[in-house]
Amino acid sequence: MFPGTSRQRRYIPVHSIPLSEEKRKSLLALHAITGCDTTSQFYGVGKASAWKVFEDAPDLLEHLEEDSQISADVLAKAEAFVCKLYNPLLDFQLQPTGARRNWRNVLNRQRFEATLQQHRNPSENDDLGLEVSHALRRAIKCQIASDDTLTPHSTVHFSMQSNTFTHAFQSTTFTVRNFREGSARLDTYLQALAAKLNSNEEFAPDESFTMETTFIHTPGPRSGNGKRYKPSDAACHA
Repeated sequence: MFPGTSRQRRYIPVHSIPLSEEKRKSLLALHAITGCDTTSQFYGVGKASAWKVFEDAPDLLEHLEEDSQISADVLAKAEAFVCKLYNPLLDFQLQPTGARRNWRNVLNRQRFEATLQQHRNPSENDDLGLEVSHALRRAIKCQIASDDTLTPHSTVHFSMQSNTFTHAFQSTTFTVRNFREGSARLDTYLQALAAKLNSNEEFAPDESFTMETTFIHTPGPRSGNGKRYKPSDAACHA
């Protein structure tokens, strides 16, 4: 891509920008719904803000650009995306319990008491399971952003336990890059998690959780013990 003027041209290698397949398929729909040559921009919502919502929920714009006749399901998801531009339904409030456990400056593990904060009244188009999984993604991204020792190749494991569910939800291995840039594999996992949450009729937004995250990375050269870590650094209030 060559944006700019005839005198000041810039080259942006868009083909090298890492995007999951799900995001690539929904990119034109994102551009159209957030303002383009033929549609108006939403008041007070720029492309950067819309992109942050899109990173968390690209599935909501899936199939929007495929057919001239929009189905009720596709339209409902697009409406849910617009609602998220202004306010998500839920966010996790994480409070560390106990000290962070470290092993040779490579493995860091922290346990949290996690509660869901509800920002608005739910609508009939809200999917509670998806809202929780999107809130989980944002909470882990918040932890990643607060730890400057992590690299894109650092790995992430997490588990989540609730009194409503007999077994804890255990993640597979993901990388910091998966959370920062998104990946089809992470999207698939979170969608499966949402389906499991929705399958339990007793699950409610006021549910309390215990969450544990583990980050594994190789410290940089001459890093020593690095910056001292305080459990309060990991508290996330989205």
